[in-house]
Amino acid sequence: MRNEKFNLSLFFLLSLILLVKPVRSFISHFFLDYLYFPAVLLKKNIDRLKTWEMEKSRLISVLKEKNKEVVFPAYKIYYYPLFPPYSITFSSPDKIDVLNRVVLQNGNLVGLIEEVKKNRVIARTIFSPGFKIGVIDKRTQIIGVLKSRGEFMLRLEYIPYWSDVKEGDTLLTSGIGGIFPKGIPVGVVHEVIEKEGEVFLEIRVTPLFDPSKSSLFFIR
Repeated sequence: MRNEKFNLSLFFLLSLILLVKPVRSFISHFFLDYLYFPAVLLKKNIDRLKTWEMEKSRLISVLKEKNKEVVFPAYKIYYYPLFPPYSITFSSPDKIDVLNRVVLQNGNLVGLIEEVKKNRVIARTIFSPGFKIGVIDKRTQIIGVLKSRGEFMLRLEYIPYWSDVKEGDTLLTSGIGGIFPKGIPVGVVHEVIEKEGEVFLEIRVTPLFDPSKSSLFFIR
């Protein structure tokens, strides 16, 4: 009986308090700011994370089917230097015990694994000074060597001046040398310069690897 009186008194007291407009406004804002909106934001983040995990699984399946090889997801920890990055340190949940695996971003070449540690791998990127790789023009099948001078723009070398290489041509790994599998997209021809008296063209290439995008990579 005493508890019922207490509950009834408490109900009336709260009702009277809520009739006061400033108090009602304060409680309303408190509920919205500290309970409702954070809950909505948390749900959105959870949904986004679920979508991201589904997309990651889909990409892994696509890469496995396309390449018929095992691929490992790898999560970027940091670049060195920041831009353009010559190396990338990854945290990988999967055990990788083989050097010279290639790193991909959206199916495009990023670089080559050069060091393996416990739960971490370090890759040398295509921006690294002296990095070179055999490539082939997707349109004309002309073969050349793509080199880095430590800048964002790469150079396609050993292409004679009479060769049919144009701006916008896509370059793929040629597979020559055996380190890089054949057919991986590497870059797009940005500029072709023919210099008088020179046997080879000066060709500048924009890499397809974009350091500003995606912290998720794949090791193949």
